[in-house]
Order: sequence, then structure tokens, then C-alpha cells
Amino acid sequence: MTVRAGVQDVVAVVLLVWLAATVAGQFGVRSRWIRSGFLGWCLPEWRLFAPVPGDHDYHLIYRTQSAAGEVDEFAIAALYARTPVRALWNPAGRQQKMLRDVVRRLLAETRSAPADAVPQLPPYRLLLGTVWRVCRAEEVAGVQFAVLRETPRKSLDLVFLSSWHAALFQIAVRRRER
Repeated sequence: MTVRAGVQDVVAVVLLVWLAATVAGQFGVRSRWIRSGFLGWCLPEWRLFAPVPGDHDYHLIYRTQSAAGEVDEFAIAALYARTPVRALWNPAGRQQKMLRDVVRRLLAETRSAPADAVPQLPPYRLLLGTVWRVCRAEEVAGVQFAVLRETPRKSLDLVFLSSWHAALFQIAVRRRER
């Protein structure tokens, strides 16, 4: 046995132990003893099966109102494109995660907030600002947004509908962007 073969064997054993410890470290409370060890910091934590798995997508939609009072149909606020390449390379996953986190926060906060305070909640204002940025090229007098939840069976459920907002908010957004 040469020195090179011995080094390869040692590296292979270390990598196999690391892989086994990583897999074992993914199982919640039982993995505390693995992570509490001297080298526990070098084990990645990948929770492939979360306690509340993301089994649905959220879609942000909006509609606008013209100065003449005409209301458009709802349109999708396209935050990211759905392409087959996303199976391998998904930089838009951050926008998708942002939308999921903001909507979950909004739904949680609206349960305890009075109805007149909902438009002042940070998640609400973030979604409203996102919609204004999506439709900023259009000349609109007002905007309303809604959130749809798409289930694994591809059905859409309305989970949130905002009130109408005047274009004064859009003017403030444009000023900040300059």
C-alpha cells in the first residue's frame, strides 16, 4: 500500500463520516448531540422536510383604476418568470421566498390587528409597494391587490384582498427612486 492510497483511504473515510453525520443531523432533537460536538459547526443543516412544508405557491395579483373610474381586470404581478431552467438554476427563488414569507406574516398579523390598522402593517405596505413598482409605467388613479394561494392540485384560493389605494402613494414611491 502506497502513501497516496493511504491518504485517499483516509480522505474517503473522513468524507463518509461527514456525510453520515450530515444526514443524521437533519432529524431534529435527536441530532443535538451530533451538532454539539467539537466539529458540529461544520455540518450543514438542510431541512428538506420542514415541520410545515411549502406545499403551495402564492401569487400577487393587482388591478388598476383609471382617472375616468374604469377598473381593469386583475393581472399577475410577475415577480419572476417560470421557466424549465428553474429546475437547475433558480435565482428567482428569493423573490418567491420573499413573497411566501411576507404573505404568511401578513396573514398572521391581520388576525390580531383591527381592520383600519391593516394598511399600516409592514407586510401590507411591502406588497403595496411591490404592486406600485410593477404597474408604475401605467397611468393609474388607484390600485388594489390580492393574494392567491395555489394548492398542489392547481386550485386557486383567495387569501387576501386589499382596499383601493390612490396614486398619491405611487408619487411618493417615484420620488424615493430618484
